[in-house]
Amino acid sequence: MAWKGFNMLMDKQRVLVLDARPPHVFAASHIRSSVCVELQGRMLTRLAGPGPPTWSSNCWWDRNVLLVVGPPSRKRKAPDTMASHPIFSFLKEEGLVRSLHLLEPNEDEDDGFTSFANAYPFLVTKSMKATRIESYPTEIIPGLLFLGDMSHATSYDRLRELQISHVLSIHTEPLKLPKSFVHMYIELEDAPSADIAQHFQQTYEFIEAAKCAQKRVLIHCGAGASRSATVCAAYLMRTKHWGLNDALNFLRDQRSKVNPNPGFVSALHEYSDLLRTERVNVHIQTGPSSSLWHLDVLKKADLIGSLLLDKESISFGRSADCTVILDHMSISRKHAVLTKQENGEFLLVDNQSTHGTFINGKMLKLATILKRGDEVQFGGSSRSYVLCDKNSCL
Repeated sequence: MAWKGFNMLMDKQRVLVLDARPPHVFAASHIRSSVCVELQGRMLTRLAGPGPPTWSSNCWWDRNVLLVVGPPSRKRKAPDTMASHPIFSFLKEEGLVRSLHLLEPNEDEDDGFTSFANAYPFLVTKSMKATRIESYPTEIIPGLLFLGDMSHATSYDRLRELQISHVLSIHTEPLKLPKSFVHMYIELEDAPSADIAQHFQQTYEFIEAAKCAQKRVLIHCGAGASRSATVCAAYLMRTKHWGLNDALNFLRDQRSKVNPNPGFVSALHEYSDLLRTERVNVHIQTGPSSSLWHLDVLKKADLIGSLLLDKESISFGRSADCTVILDHMSISRKHAVLTKQENGEFLLVDNQSTHGTFINGKMLKLATILKRGDEVQFGGSSRSYVLCDKNSCL
């Protein structure tokens, strides 16, 4: 996915971008500082682009390599087949690179470079000269949430390039931004004794307000490692229904310097326990009647949680931008979506998933209105979701 390639360029040291597309395609447009290459026998040959000062058969040794390939042919559409590209296979078998990544396309697209160019046009060029890529904040949730440091918050041109309009600052020194930005400032030191948990609710509301307005948010502190990362983790835990370890591991995969101090980790542990309690115990006495509907989550007939249906739309899948993240290998990236209709009923749609969605044991083929007590399963996961209201809790 384009945003993962972007994060790699921002986070990894010694990144070498190798472009395996034809030279004339490369000349028309390519990622800045990338090198056009082809495989000749057991040797990579540079065709165009700046590359290292001296191009040699081992110049990619101990480098983090991002490989750009063209769109797959009709016979080569699956991502696992794209990963068997000759150059990808060559570098993987050779074993000299520190890490090897493929620039994958976004959902419903088949060309990784086009996805990247559309999302980050400021990192694409026709020039064959070496141009250094400036530092940008890490994209945590595509099109919504970014995590960065103080320098990112004061780089207004880069914020505008990323279409960031909301900035959440967590620091001990106030930051004055142009009036064109929506700004929230929280004064907090990066100390284990600092009470960061008291700010989880207001930061959640700030991000959600931006999301509703289809705006983008930068959360930053001094280094983008502790305070701002803690707030990002809390938001992911609440909105994605992740545990603490899952949230921190995800953040570190995108931004390796993420490292909340011990006091903040303890606060996140307590927050995780609080969220778990709220999900298991459905508070039917609060909120309008429409929010009383929920999905009881079962595993081998045991109740392990409850998902409140308080949103207009809830998506299920393995993708990081789904409302409910499902980790089972049989789950598609965007497996299914449940939407609340104007009459209060809930419509379940399967997004042409590989292993299907099931209602009461039968595969879902057409969009279906769920009835109270219906049991939903996704792919081969052992978890099931039962539609309940206040009168039908398990």
